[in-house]
Amino acid sequence: ATTLGKKLFEDGEPFKDASGKQYGTVWDLDLIIVSPLLRTLQTCTEIFGTKPLINRSTKRKIDIVALEIVKEFPQGRHYANKIDVSIDEMKQQFPHIDFKSLEDHHEKNKQENPSDTETDEMWENAFKKSKGRGESRHDLKARVDRFLKIIRTMAAEKVAVVSHSSFLHGVLCGSSKDDSVGGSLAHCQPLVFLLPS
Repeated sequence: ATTLGKKLFEDGEPFKDASGKQYGTVWDLDLIIVSPLLRTLQTCTEIFGTKPLINRSTKRKIDIVALEIVKEFPQGRHYANKIDVSIDEMKQQFPHIDFKSLEDHHEKNKQENPSDTETDEMWENAFKKSKGRGESRHDLKARVDRFLKIIRTMAAEKVAVVSHSSFLHGVLCGSSKDDSVGGSLAHCQPLVFLLPS
């Protein structure tokens, strides 16, 4: 496992914000959300492993859920930001991750268009809309707003998100009502984010 994974699990190092305030350890999490791009699925697996995780306080399983909305920004521009394997392949390679959200979305699309193959619709739509230039910062802001709305409706209080620096930067900026959403953060760094009420 990675050095970060060792610190979080074996050493039980707590998550801290920039000021050093501690927010508990990985064992206090209620949920883990991961982008379904291969690099984040691999990072998530390196950090959290493949064995079931149990919250020490609630004794409940900590689910790891793949959500398309937390994919890299911009969608529709760089092919590296596109899902290029089937959901079945992802499930086979990462059986410890829940891909139900992607399956449900794909199934709905298939019912509306039976001839549709399993494509990365989010990326394809952004590509068509932007004529290959990718999502705008306005598109990212809208995606961040949808993500924050999803988080607020979940029963989970402490959520880890394994995503991409540009998207997470958008979350941090977007939550402060700042219209300059975009940019990036340092890679592979844990950040503590308190969701504003």
